[in-house]
Amino acid sequence: MPHEDECIALATDEGYVAQACIVLASYALSNPFNRRDIFIFTNNVSEGRVRMLQTTAAAFGLRLRLQEMEASLIRELGRHTRNMIPHVSEAAYGKLLIPRGLPEGYRKCLILDCDILVRGSLDRLFETDLQGRSLGAAIDAMEPTKSAVRLELSREAFYFNSGVLLIDLQQWKSEKPLTRAFDLIAKNHQKMMFMEQDLLNLLFNGQLKQLDPKWNAIMVIVPRGYIRNWKGVPDDQAILHFAGELKPWHEFYHPVMRNLYLSYAQLCTWIKIPNLGPSGKIQRKAALILAEKFGLKDLEKKYTQKNAG
Repeated sequence: MPHEDECIALATDEGYVAQACIVLASYALSNPFNRRDIFIFTNNVSEGRVRMLQTTAAAFGLRLRLQEMEASLIRELGRHTRNMIPHVSEAAYGKLLIPRGLPEGYRKCLILDCDILVRGSLDRLFETDLQGRSLGAAIDAMEPTKSAVRLELSREAFYFNSGVLLIDLQQWKSEKPLTRAFDLIAKNHQKMMFMEQDLLNLLFNGQLKQLDPKWNAIMVIVPRGYIRNWKGVPDDQAILHFAGELKPWHEFYHPVMRNLYLSYAQLCTWIKIPNLGPSGKIQRKAALILAEKFGLKDLEKKYTQKNAG
């Protein structure tokens, strides 16, 4: 069934192209009967990585269009915050540029992070009535109250996660949030922690539609040695989001979720997902705790030896 006025968009740099391919594969497999256009906004992506995206789209029968981000705007948005969190790159600010970069004719756009799996039909999500708002997003699963206080959001606001954003494009363009973004960063960068997510929360400050958490089910493993929001692989969650510093391509990630993620990677033989070990002393300690918790005996032995060294 065609959805000619709906589209999906991702923003990526060189480091997340392989993961973007997995997003595309998971969407195609769980939404086989629709043909929404997909846009990938890139930031300094090599020709080889571009071919990787094109191969994925062709293999799964997706209509893909590639577009380079406006580098000068990305640099300006990231100027105050580029050293904020190491696992997020400035390309994340591309989310704010996507609505202005899309061709005319689209009514709604779903913007997705590259560290997700689409596990169900997105038809109901696109049917969501945004009630005159330009943005729909789900509440952040980590510490939304603390984040709202940190940013001094209004009492009516909820702190949302930016990994899944449903955009009413006409309303967004009429509100022109990007015109306010640079001033907000300049005034608030000292209390910002999460780059574009904090910026979007400041921009909309409660003026958005709250989405059901099933559209952004956050699977968080925290490197302090415990799991947040871990309830197994949820069958009723349409979008799984591997938020946080640790990802399923870390070898000490929860094995069930890691194996689920890698099962999609195995369908894309033209990509290579990194198999990352811990980086630095603190993460090696966290890896040991998690390896013990998850029963990963080989890794537990490996990290014990490294920590002893």
